[in-house]
This record gives sequence, structure tokens and C-alpha cells, in this order.
Amino acid sequence: MPPETDRLLRSLSPECAICGTFVLPLEVAHIVNWPETLRAIESIPASAVRAQLAEIAFHDPWNALPLCRDRIRRTGCHDKEERGEITKDRMRHARAALDLQPGADRLYRRFVSQSLMSPGRTAPVDVAALGRALALARSTIRPGEPARFHLQDGAHELDFQHGYLSGGHFSCSGKCDGH
Repeated sequence: MPPETDRLLRSLSPECAICGTFVLPLEVAHIVNWPETLRAIESIPASAVRAQLAEIAFHDPWNALPLCRDRIRRTGCHDKEERGEITKDRMRHARAALDLQPGADRLYRRFVSQSLMSPGRTAPVDVAALGRALALARSTIRPGEPARFHLQDGAHELDFQHGYLSGGHFSCSGKCDGH
């Protein structure tokens, strides 16, 4: 999982997204698991990007959430989900609730910025996920708060107030990469 996605999920929910426990360790669970993701992608005609599409779909931030895990007694929510005791609908509902928490907008701003600025990134960037995150991030720009940034030495302009990301060459005026 890309580190910025893992960081986003753990920041959105420092406790289990289903039961709310702080006691058990958390692991990121996927709503649509890897075999299901691969089956869905197999319907796409053979192409060189099929593996990338599967990776993007699997690591979509809205396909994952932190659940508690009890590796000894197997009683955590992650364990219950693997046994089918927690439905995909319940997981989707719990994941959607994370977006409604106070401060989620700021976490999505960090996610968008860090996704674009990841040095040495080998995984593809999920533009659809960035678009969803940007829509959530733009909802609460406060007066006087910087809303527009130039990233990667002016290669991207990120405007949180209006909710857009543009590629091109933008003048940094000494203020690139969110500084």
C-alpha cells in the first residue's frame, strides 16, 4: 500500500473503524479483497496496464479501513471480516463515516499533496482517488489559509479552494511544494 494511503487511513481512524477499540492492534483491511479485484480487472481486454489498474483499485483509499486484529484469539473485527461475520456493506458504511469526521478535510489535503510529491514513487497515482480527496479537501478552506500550491517545482498547481489540480508549468515565485 502506498505510504500516503496508509498514513491517511490511520489518521482518519486511530481506532478500529467498526468497533472503536483502542486495545487491539490495527491492520488495514480491504473491502474488496485482492482476488475479487483481480477478477474484476480480468474483464478488461488484455493490456500492459491491467496489473497497474488492479493495484490502483485495490489500494484505493475508499476500499480500505483500519480494523482491529487479534492474531492469537482471532476475535478482532479484521478476523471477523475474513470469516464473513462483517459484511461489505457494514465496512463501506464504516469507511464512509470516516470522511464525515471533523478534520478529515485537512487529512485529505495532506493526502493529495503527499501523493503528488512522493519521492521515488513506483506505484501509479490514482487520479480518481485524488479527485475524490480533493473534493473533500476543498470543503472547509478557512479565511487566510493558503488554498493554492505549486508542487514539484511548478509542474502541478493544486487549488484546494476551487477543487482543481492542473499540470503544466507554473511560476513558483519562490513558493513551490507547499512552502
